[in-house]
Amino acid sequence: MKKITLILAVLGAAFAISCKEEDYQAGIEAEITSFNEYYRSVLEDETLTDEQKEEAVDSVYNLTQQKLCAIASRAIEKHSNDSIAVQMLQMMATYELTDKEGLLNIIETLGPDAATDPSVEKIREECTMEPKAPEGSAFIDFAGTSPDGKSVKLSQYAGRGKYCLVDFWASWCGPCRREIPNIIAVYEKYAKKGLEVVSVAVWDKKEDALGAAKEHGIKWNQIVDVDASVTEQYGIKGIPHIMLIAPDGTILKRDLRGTHIEKAVKEVL
Repeated sequence: MKKITLILAVLGAAFAISCKEEDYQAGIEAEITSFNEYYRSVLEDETLTDEQKEEAVDSVYNLTQQKLCAIASRAIEKHSNDSIAVQMLQMMATYELTDKEGLLNIIETLGPDAATDPSVEKIREECTMEPKAPEGSAFIDFAGTSPDGKSVKLSQYAGRGKYCLVDFWASWCGPCRREIPNIIAVYEKYAKKGLEVVSVAVWDKKEDALGAAKEHGIKWNQIVDVDASVTEQYGIKGIPHIMLIAPDGTILKRDLRGTHIEKAVKEVL
């Protein structure tokens, strides 16, 4: 939840710089202030569990993102051929206020000066480039350490004749923790049928990840202390990111959530 507050604070600062002569700043600041006040009230509510707090904050955060996206879209429509449109588009891309298709659609509406700005061209390039490690490609190996401090690689579990479910997660990530019961259910049902499960802690401290894993009953293999480049290699922008790898090392499914986790495993086992 700390990361959410930081993101919105940065968003506000960037928009304020871009649109100081417009009314957009007031609207953005109002949304950010409202979210942060709600965030603090949830944190202070002793009647809620940590999971309930995460759920409450995530839901309002998503709504706040939608409102900020709407403000940015209005600004771009009005300033389609100047620097405000460029900077607003940068914010939408950086903080994922819309998806790649949405960004490309917005770029199509820009005037010639804004559309040929180097920042916009970079966003266009990133949106149209081939995804990294897509479904159907071989998994990319990487190294980390096991809970007992030994060096370990993903290839010790994946591509060794078993289906392998890999969960990229972090201890501070509410949505990640909410997927753990789904993974536990799949693990208990399919481990005896040959399913390998690996949790990979990213953007996290080893001790925090291991503590959360123990708290939530993770019994399967874990990799911690991985290099920050791992998520870049896989093109992972957000977590949890759960993928299913075939016995031969081919990535079958990416970005699995909820009931889709068991559905993907059930189809092959």
